Formats: sequence, C-alpha cells, structure tokens
Amino acid sequence: MKPIAAVYARYSCDQQRETSIEDQLRRCRDLAERQGLEIGTRLVFTDAALSGTAKDLDKREGYQALLAAWDKGLFNVLIVDDISRIARDGVELALLQKRLETSRVRLITADGLDTSQQNWQLLFGMQSLVSQQTVRDIQHRVTRGMLGQLERGYMVAYPAFGYELDRRFTSDGDRVGTHWRINPEEAAIVLEIYESRRNGASLHGIARMLNTRGIAPPRKPRKTAGYWRPSMLSKLLDNPIYRGEFVWNDSVFVRAKARKTGRRLTPKHFPRPQLRIVDDELWYACKNRSFCRNGRGGGSSPFSGLIECGACGASLAVSVGKVRSLYCAQCSQARRVGAPQALRHSGSVASSGIKAMLLAALKELMSPPLVSEFRARLQKRLVGGVTGELLQARQMHELARQSIERLARLLANLNSDDPILESEYLKKQSEYRQAEAEVRELESKQEVFHKAAMKKQLSVEPLSLLDRLFDNEILAPAQVRAVLNRLFPKILFLGKTSRMSALFELTYSPGSAAALASDTVLVDREVLVRRIELSTTGRRPTVWSVRWL
Repeated sequence: MKPIAAVYARYSCDQQRETSIEDQLRRCRDLAERQGLEIGTRLVFTDAALSGTAKDLDKREGYQALLAAWDKGLFNVLIVDDISRIARDGVELALLQKRLETSRVRLITADGLDTSQQNWQLLFGMQSLVSQQTVRDIQHRVTRGMLGQLERGYMVAYPAFGYELDRRFTSDGDRVGTHWRINPEEAAIVLEIYESRRNGASLHGIARMLNTRGIAPPRKPRKTAGYWRPSMLSKLLDNPIYRGEFVWNDSVFVRAKARKTGRRLTPKHFPRPQLRIVDDELWYACKNRSFCRNGRGGGSSPFSGLIECGACGASLAVSVGKVRSLYCAQCSQARRVGAPQALRHSGSVASSGIKAMLLAALKELMSPPLVSEFRARLQKRLVGGVTGELLQARQMHELARQSIERLARLLANLNSDDPILESEYLKKQSEYRQAEAEVRELESKQEVFHKAAMKKQLSVEPLSLLDRLFDNEILAPAQVRAVLNRLFPKILFLGKTSRMSALFELTYSPGSAAALASDTVLVDREVLVRRIELSTTGRRPTVWSVRWL
C-alpha cells in the first residue's frame, strides 16, 4: 500500500504573518517530494490566527478535522513544519506522542524529526519542552511590552463602552501606540447608567431601557444579535476607567484565571484623568451598592433589600400578598431543617410597621438638637478649611501629573527610542505615585473640602425630605429605596421580643440627609447608631408605636 500523507500548518497571530501558512505548506510539499510521498487530495489542514496553547484548542477547526481523519485511517504519514505547529501545550503534546506510539501513523517534520527512526521520543520530548518554553517566553515579552506601553501613557486593551481607539503612528507609518478618547454619545449613556443605578434602578431595568431604545451593547456576540444584559452592566459599573484610572491585573477574566491557577495578583494602577466620565462620588456610590444592598435592585417594595438580618446577615425578603411583611428567608429555611435556634431570627414584621418606624426615626434624628449638632460640626470644618500640608501635597501631585503628560507626548512623537527620555518618564511616574499616596494618606485624616456644598447643606432643612419620601406620585419604589439606603447605611433586624414587637438597630447618616436635601455631594460621613423597638397592640385599625432604647 502506497503511503498517503496529510499536511498540517498553523500560524499564530501573536508570532507569525499570514504568509507563514504558505511557507509551511511549501516546505511540507518539498519534504513529501523528497520522501516520495503522495499528499491526499483533501488531507491538507490549516488553522489561521490561533495559538497552539490549550485555550484555542477547541477553536482550531483544521486540527480537529485532522484528528477526525486520523481516527478514520485516511492517512498513514503526517507532515508538519515542526511539532510546535501541532501544539505548544504540554498535555496535548503528550497525547500526540501517545497517538503516534499506538497507531501506525508516521510523523515527519521539516526540521528533522522522524518517528520511523530509533529513539525518536527523545528528540520529540526535547522539542516539546522547547515549544512550551517558547510560550512562556512569549507571554513574558508580551506582558513586559504591555506594561511598558501603559507606563508610557498608552492603552493596551480594547476600548470600554464610552471610548474609541486613537492609534498613533510615526512619520514612516509604524505604529507607536494606542490611546483611547472619549466618545461623547456613548459617554452620555455611561453617565445615564450610573445615575440610574444610584437612583435605585435595577440592572434588569437599565438593560431593558437600553435595549428598548436600540442602543448597541459594548461588543456584539459572534453568532447572535447583541443586547444589554445585567451582567454586562455590572462589569461596566465596576470598571475604574470611568473615574479616570486603568487597573492592570484586575479584570474579571484575569481574576478568574488566577483563582484557577492559585496565582496571587498584584494590581497596578495607571492614572488616566483625561478619560474620566463620572466623578468619584457617583462611581463609589454604585460600587458600594449604597442604592441597594442586595446588588440587584428592583421590586415593587421600597423596603426590598433594605434591612439586614442580625443573625445570618441576609437581606430580609418581602412577602407576596395583599398584606406585605418582611422576614428572613434564610433563617426560615434554617429552622425548617433543624438549625440551632440560637442563631436564627423568627417571625415577620409588616411593611406598614417598617414605614412607621422609619418615619418616626427620621423625625427624631432630624430634630432641631441633632441638626444643630450636625451643623456645628460642618461649620467647624468650613471655617477650618484645607490644611497647608494637604494643599502642598496636591500641588506636587498635579505637577507630577503634568510632567507625565508632557513626557508622554514627547515619547509619542519620537521616531526612535530615547532611553534617557524613557528613564525620565519612569522617574516621573514614580514621583506621581508617591505624591498620590501622600495625598490619599492626608485625605484619610481630613476629607476633601467641599466649600460650596457645605454652605448649601448648612442652609437646608433635612425634614423637607419627609414630605416626598413615601409619596408614590413623586418617587417610585426604586427611588425611595435609593434614598433610604443613603439615609440609613445599615438597618439590622435584631429579632422579635414578642409576637407584637421587634428590635432594630439603625445607622443614620446626617450628612446624607443634608446632601440629599441640598442636592450636593456627601461631605460629612459621621453616623449615628440607635436601637429602637417597634410594637403594636394587634387591634384594628393597626397603630404602631416606637420606643428608643
């Protein structure tokens, strides 16, 4: 039987040109001619722009077709340029060796490997090790190059929604690097997403709004029509680039991969102030989920996800029915399966009771003595101003930032490398990070000074919030929920003392009340913690009473 040969060629987008496949096939045909082999009519298999590592194995249709033809016995000789074209993954190369040892297929390569020779496994093993090490070397060089570009002020990833590419070239047409620039239309949508989320909108609701308006999502899938999803919005809201910072080693994909391999990540922060779309307060408000503690939002009750169980830490659920009440679903399940009673809270509290308790609490916490105490604290800060030390640190931070931007522009316009200029750029980057760390340390002792906001907050009456808080014609449940979450950073359900009474612990933020009433940023972050007993007699009509403990 005359030997029938198959040929396989592959090029990787990170290492070869597209003409690499043509070069490989030419060498394989020359080798077949010298060996007196006939290549089958339909036995030439190729894969383009795919790596030889395990991550692209399922995508390599040519390689999968080669294995299928192998299993069918359509050829008995396999010709490749070198074994790295078949695979660079250690496991896949080991499986290939086992295939060769347990079948009658002969492998020959243009660089000298021939499995018909004695002790071919030794050369195969050495070439396998070289292929695997090459992958590691490439990964190291790519990582080093990407970090270098980030240090020089360029970007290395596909633009997030709200941005577009701005490639830079030399006068000879060679690519220097890639910047992002803000896309005004998409940036307006990003800002709207953040504002909607802070106002209590659910991720599902925001996605529905975007899809209804026909707004295209960040990336379209390959096979189906693209549309906004809650998970897509969650990633967008967590992306620090929208507040002007690119973080290396902090994406969802990279973190998931690190968990699988047990590798510890060290994120690196690269300031990009020119890419800021939202301010820090808005970004952190959505990041910290101050609008909805269960992270999703939604629901027709303003108390959904508002109260935390003091026993298990879960959010109290709102029952469905004509008369709504709040209860801990997790504790209820624990009781059903016989969990220790000492660790669980039982019973439920009517929604009408929660509303009565919060209104009574707000009237007390917004009483003249407590408001006067808050205003005195705010007035003291207003008169004190920013310390000279913090002001000087911010000036040094700004000077370092300007130097970095100036050097980055110079580097971008160079036609060749300038080691001295790059060294100076790295030095300024280090000075910038040191100045940034000093500013953060000082700001942790004294918060950012908001003079205009303070003046407004000193003149407003927080009790004005109560007039519209539970008015369904003014605020939707999601908006009420967002306001309550800012007024009460934490509400703990401490259990029921009897059938008709329950204990709660409220954490109240006077600064948030003043910020909401004046429509300004949060300045004062001090909170008040109070315990309260909510009770009723059980008679009709229901009357709720509140007692401070």
